[in-house]
Formats: sequence, structure tokens, C-alpha cells
Amino acid sequence: MIRELRLTDVLLQLLPGSLAAQDLATSPDEITGSGHRLALLKLASWSVAARNQEHHLVSADAVRLNALAVLQPRRGPRAWEISHLFAVPDADTGVTDLLKHAARFVASRRGECLFLRVPLNGTGQRLAERSGFRMAYSENVFTLARPMASEREERPLNLRPPLSADAYNIFRLYNATFPLEARAVMGLTLDQWHDANERGRGLAREYLWVDEDQIRGWVRLRQHRDWVMVDAMLHPDESERAPAFASYIAQLARGHRHACWVVPSHEPVLARVLSARGWQHSSSYAVMAMVVARHIQNLGFAPARAS
Repeated sequence: MIRELRLTDVLLQLLPGSLAAQDLATSPDEITGSGHRLALLKLASWSVAARNQEHHLVSADAVRLNALAVLQPRRGPRAWEISHLFAVPDADTGVTDLLKHAARFVASRRGECLFLRVPLNGTGQRLAERSGFRMAYSENVFTLARPMASEREERPLNLRPPLSADAYNIFRLYNATFPLEARAVMGLTLDQWHDANERGRGLAREYLWVDEDQIRGWVRLRQHRDWVMVDAMLHPDESERAPAFASYIAQLARGHRHACWVVPSHEPVLARVLSARGWQHSSSYAVMAMVVARHIQNLGFAPARAS
């Protein structure tokens, strides 16, 4: 049975056969750590939390919880994500049923796409694919156990914070950077792309590389504890300038002891630049997505005439 999480479910977690503590899903804020682990206090807080933004669904029977999923919208209502996913060992059916129900729940909320980030080629990816998800793209995580250092570049780059008027041109950069199969689930329109952007915790700063009035690169720096996390898009025509792009990003980052750069699989040039500068590949993730039923409003009918 699939239902909302209840406070009484905390008692079930005290019995034998409880949910495993290790999270099968990974949120952006947990990429730098060992992942979220399920604690009784957290389970209790989820069971009484307001459900306007975050929803907690479980697969349960009379004596135990088989799986738990935490759902929340991304930047806007069209796109949702499963931020946490827990299960008992060997609960494949319970997990797949829960994931399918989660997609129907998102559709009932006028959502269009559901995302899930899991370790690449792991159990979570296998169960997600069985439930109807498919991989939008993969990510390689590079870490640096010291502050980033820039290298001298002969030709300066013009990096500046984005303006509200830049939204459409950033969307054009996204279209040039992401492959079609990823854009098909992440968003083909400006509104869909906006809603599919991840939130993340902590202080975030964004910058654009502008050359001859064209946006050629985008970067977001997100501070989380003593880490700085880097997300970036570089136009595929600017591969020769990738080392300079990385150097200027290092100049913008400050106040950190460790660095983490999440590089999508379709940005291999950036991955090569980081490897050459001593960054270590630490992990890989699959960003899974499912397009759910879209609602059509104000459908009109006209009388048909015989020919």
C-alpha cells in the first residue's frame, strides 16, 4: 500500500526489518559528503511536516515500512524531484511501486517531470529504470582537497553577475550545451527549463562569461560549510578557452578549504582541464527523469459537419 507518512510509522522503524539508513537518492548538497542517513528524529519531523512544499510517501504493510520517498518541487511547479529514497533490503517491488506512485502524485499536482539522482550503475538506477525513469545525463564529481588556485591567462574573460534580462540567452546556452535527449525531459521551453533548475542550500553566486554580447559560459558557486561547489556550462564552440574559464572561476571562488566541481558527461573538455590541474574524480551519478502526464486545460469541442 502506498500512502502518506504518518507519525505512527516512527514506531515501525523501531521493529526488526526497518528501513536501511543509507539514502538511495542524492541531493546536490550531499554530493560532497557521505549522503543523508535516516534518523528517527528526522523521520518523526517528516511525519508531521507541512505538506505544501515537501511530500513524504511510503510503501507499507501492517508491520513495517518497505520504502520511503521524499518529494519536493524544484525551482518551479512543473518539475519535482525525489530528494530522499530509503528502503528495506530486497524491497525491489516496494521501491518500484513507490516510484510509480510518486510520478502519479506529481502529475496530480500539475507537474510535468520527476527527477532522481542516484549513483551511476547502482541499485537506485536499476530500480528507477524498472519504474519508467530514464537517464537524462550522467555527472562526474571532481574534488580538490585544497582551495582552488587560478593560473595566469593572457586574454581576460568578461565575467559578470547575471541580470534578469539574461534569462533567455542563458536558456540558449543550455540548448547549445545539453544534448537533445536530456533537454527532452529537462525542458524544451524557457518555462520548463526554469522550473527544472535545482534549488540547493547555502549561499549561491552566479556569473556569466559574455563575449561580443553573447553568453559563452555560466557558472554557479555554492558555499556549503567549508566546501565550494561548482556547476558550469561552457559553450561547445569555446573548448579552447576552457582552461581560462576554469582559472577565472577559481578567482571568483573564495572562503573555502575544499572544492567540488560537478561536471556533466556532455562537458568532457572541462573534465580534462580539471584532471590536468590535479582534481580527483571521486564519484559518478545518473540524473534520472520521468516525464509524467501533462494536463490540457480548456479543451474546446466544435460540431462536425458531414462532407
